[in-house]
Amino acid sequence: MKSSVSRYRSKVKRLLKKLLKTKCEIKIEGSLDKLLATLEQQEAKEIESALITLPICAKWLKKAVARWSRKRVTPPTGVASFTLNLASLLAKNEERFCSLNNNNLFIKLVNVLKARQSGVAPSVKLAYVKLLSSFLEHKSGIEWMIACTFWENVFQFSLTDQDERVTKESTMFMSKLLETTVACDENFCDEVIKRIMSPLGENTYRSIKASTDLDDVSDEVSSKHLKPALKLIGDILQHFLEGVLLDREDYRVVFSFLKNFHFLELHLQVVTKSGAADTLKASVSRIRNNFVLNLFKGTAEDFIKTCNFGQFYWKLTDTKIPTSQVRKMNEAFLFSCQCLLLMLVPQFCLSLRYFSKPISELEEELSNDVFHEAFFQKMLKMVTQDVFRICYTWRDHFADRSDLFDLCKYVTTLAKESRKYYSRDEAVLLFQIQVYSLKDIMTTIKESPQKLELFLNETDYFCGIFEVVTILINEFDITWRDSFETIDVMALAFDFLSVPNWSTQVVVQALEVINVATAKYMTPNLALLVDSTADSTTALLGPLLYVKLVDETVEVKKAALEVIRTMAKMSNSSKSIRR
Repeated sequence: MKSSVSRYRSKVKRLLKKLLKTKCEIKIEGSLDKLLATLEQQEAKEIESALITLPICAKWLKKAVARWSRKRVTPPTGVASFTLNLASLLAKNEERFCSLNNNNLFIKLVNVLKARQSGVAPSVKLAYVKLLSSFLEHKSGIEWMIACTFWENVFQFSLTDQDERVTKESTMFMSKLLETTVACDENFCDEVIKRIMSPLGENTYRSIKASTDLDDVSDEVSSKHLKPALKLIGDILQHFLEGVLLDREDYRVVFSFLKNFHFLELHLQVVTKSGAADTLKASVSRIRNNFVLNLFKGTAEDFIKTCNFGQFYWKLTDTKIPTSQVRKMNEAFLFSCQCLLLMLVPQFCLSLRYFSKPISELEEELSNDVFHEAFFQKMLKMVTQDVFRICYTWRDHFADRSDLFDLCKYVTTLAKESRKYYSRDEAVLLFQIQVYSLKDIMTTIKESPQKLELFLNETDYFCGIFEVVTILINEFDITWRDSFETIDVMALAFDFLSVPNWSTQVVVQALEVINVATAKYMTPNLALLVDSTADSTTALLGPLLYVKLVDETVEVKKAALEVIRTMAKMSNSSKSIRR
């Protein structure tokens, strides 16, 4: 046993020693990533080999930093990234962190690898952010972060870096920094928030001056100097606002931000009952009007992100400032729900773009579809005139976009991720929109078969819609009482499966919809709602499932078997009831 341990220890030492001697090529980065993954698994599962490997790695780290510092050399990018990631793994443990931090090891490590410089490789930046994030796992690391200014580098990465991964991880770090430090040093947290918001004050005058002197470049100047800061603030605020909606008890970071947006004052007036209802309504109405005005501006991506942010911002406002429900007499839905509808405008435009018929003819067909017409009237009643105008403002723009499918895929993903703050009404609305989007596409395929090839290339979009439909039915238990469109779900999925050449992913997702529809809408107590004629979907489903059972793809076979299992279960329930 001792000899095997010794051999293992010797191999690890030789491997790490070679990293100090050889000039590594790009090919070695993949091997180093695998080594890191193995070490992380050992640490997470508390495998005995970790007790041998990690102390060796800690000694090597000290030796490597001393060697590079003494020779004043910076290792290749792959080795630098590996070293920072290794340090991150070691630093997660508070005892190891304190041991390694003797003689300012981490400061020397960061300096010798030049990780704080803006020009280093993205992989080094990501590893640096990961290292600092590991310090936030324990009290000693948090105190170290408060005492140093290393977080300032990550803040700059979040504003200026061109690599999307670096920007995303930097933003997550800033959120985590605020979340963990507020309990230890609230003053430090406040200073970080002021620093995060400082670009707004620094660049507002510059943007105003540009809009006054050079009208043609005002948007460019505003975008260059203000957009990164606004996006960072919005992403961090979204992280904490989600916590408020999900009933997390610590509001301090949220309030530190929102007091700059006039929210805290309004909330306190509601809690203390010190503000008149009319005054509160007027204040929130002004905020809402400004929000609406900005929805007429910017790029398509900005519009979608603003609507997504508006969903939970206005949900939070309506929750914490209940007198803010400033509605028109015919406005049956909260503004947060209208933001959801606005975010999904690209999906409506998809139908308009690929239908071959003129709008007047489509309107006539719509009037003959009772359920579709009822849904359309429902949407008209739920929106204000401003929201209605916003829809028309963006309609033609989205319909002309060459990347419309990508935008639609993006909004369905956002809607799926935002479902945790949806009410039942909002979930039903989202469900109905997805069903009619699928029906419109299916109608287009039947009437214009030549367009099928176009849709076959958009696998991700259709997978996304079917997934959203399945999730909503399961999580919100949507029934025919909530939406008559549930009656069409199985037939719609069947129609899609009847079209040849769909990708495996689409077929599997469509079968999952049939499975959940079978479980939810074909139970014995709903049997009267199911058509029993020979040409019904139920009757035709058997041959279709047989075809899928002999499909060459394992995933398709499994999905078909799951449908059959569910149908057998429903059939058994039906027999039990008859007895």
